[in-house]
Amino acid sequence: MKALLLIIAFYSSQLVFSQNQQEVVSISDTIIIYNKSSNLSSPIHKALPNEVLLTNEFDNVEGEWLKVDFSKSKVSKSKSGKEDFFQSGFIKKSQVIFLDSLSQTKDIEISFQMIKTDTIKTFPYDSLNYGITLLNYAFETKKMFVHWNGNKKTVNHYYHNDLYNISFKETILSSLQSDKFKTYKRGSTYFIKHNCSDGAEYYEITWVIKNGEIIQRLIESI
Repeated sequence: MKALLLIIAFYSSQLVFSQNQQEVVSISDTIIIYNKSSNLSSPIHKALPNEVLLTNEFDNVEGEWLKVDFSKSKVSKSKSGKEDFFQSGFIKKSQVIFLDSLSQTKDIEISFQMIKTDTIKTFPYDSLNYGITLLNYAFETKKMFVHWNGNKKTVNHYYHNDLYNISFKETILSSLQSDKFKTYKRGSTYFIKHNCSDGAEYYEITWVIKNGEIIQRLIESI
């Protein structure tokens, strides 16, 4: 029994470490991502100011370069049914900061209207969806709102029609009233980290919002 527990603990630790990607934010006007850790290597992506990238600290202990994963889709959308939009590359460490190092704020809010739905009838299997379980029902994100500068704005369904089980009951879920959210600010740009779903279908969203508009939605499935 002890041997079995040790094996389970080992694989559990490997799972945790493989998933422990951290978000970094670009702080330069232009960041070139290269295919190798050298200025002489080929550029493969140009990151925008305040674009969020993913990195694994365990692979980047020393040196001036940081290995990152970036999304070729600024809203983490795919028609293949798979997360096929991530690509890896290298950037200079001096051009990014860790998202968690930014100051937290509560002067912006996002909220979601959740309804129960029959996944057998409504689930679009030919595209990528997040949080779907093996059950014949799920909680669908019916509407999303951004509350900013005294205004409440309805978000286009394109940004939330693939998000399921953000909550496991019919409710209005607010980023200011749930511990599933952390909100950060850099300049006039807001970053909202959002933990979603549960268990095997767990995923995390980073919402990037400026002037009340969503400019990036980065989703990492765990």
